[in-house]
Amino acid sequence: MYGILGTAVIGTAYLATYMVVAFILNFIRPAPEGLSWSWARPLAVTLSTIPYAVGGVYATWVWTGRPYWYSTLLGFVTALMERVIILGGGYLTFVSHAGMPKSPDLPGFIQSEAAPYFTPAYLVVGLGISPLVTTVTARLVAVLRREVS
Repeated sequence: MYGILGTAVIGTAYLATYMVVAFILNFIRPAPEGLSWSWARPLAVTLSTIPYAVGGVYATWVWTGRPYWYSTLLGFVTALMERVIILGGGYLTFVSHAGMPKSPDLPGFIQSEAAPYFTPAYLVVGLGISPLVTTVTARLVAVLRREVS
């Protein structure tokens, strides 16, 4: 039950982070149309860390005295689900546009239409970084609260 809520907490933080960072980047580097490629790195870094740090705080709050692999598992499962959802939504959109001339491949389509940060590096490295951020944050919060088990 708490794992499902943890995934919802990270998902909500993910959407909020995306909106806030896109809003800030729009002032720093305005894009004439849609999402700018110059936004790819800042979005990738913030979306791989900030929501998962929020998840680490949640994990410490809910799983007091439990092993830290709970927070690692929460971060990994959520990161995996995020990538599957983006790939699935991108695939469904790609299929509906497949008859168009000059239709790119699926990853290129996702990057050009919705997520410029969605690169192979983001897919692979993020699966390691995001759970690590969740675990380190959970551990740090537990130390700060003096609840180290």
